[in-house]
Amino acid sequence: MNDCAKQELILGLLTMAKVLRQPPDLAEAGADGTSIVVEIYAVALAGVTGEEVRAAAARALRSSTFFPTPAELLDHVREYRRAARALTEGRGATLRALPPGQVSPVPQELRALIEETTKRLGPPPSVQKAWPSRPLTAPADPEERARLRARQRESLVRLDEWKREKGLG
Repeated sequence: MNDCAKQELILGLLTMAKVLRQPPDLAEAGADGTSIVVEIYAVALAGVTGEEVRAAAARALRSSTFFPTPAELLDHVREYRRAARALTEGRGATLRALPPGQVSPVPQELRALIEETTKRLGPPPSVQKAWPSRPLTAPADPEERARLRARQRESLVRLDEWKREKGLG
């Protein structure tokens, strides 16, 4: 078991010890100062990845009332591996069901129906604009730009007057 998997194991054991009934004494240390229980579980779960340990601990938390034995955690790991294998094999079967080049194009009747419906109903809402608006860039017409600048100056003057009236600056 690598260090990452062992850290996941320790985290899983501590989590389960807080929640499940009758946890072992995780603090009981051996001669070298490491937890005896953690070492026993690490030996029993040799060859199990950190991800599998995390999944087994999560499954034990959902399905167990009492603290799981290493054998019960290994059962959860086997279930996790079985589910992962089924998912992987399922993807392969799906990919084999639609080999490249054998997907038929959209029939002309269906394409015509889609185009007719789009003409009748208009484009989808994601394409329609909520309401007409001018672009965010400055208008190209110099007169329009001058009007906008004048309105902006007037607004700033009114804002300054209001602030003076209220004593804000």
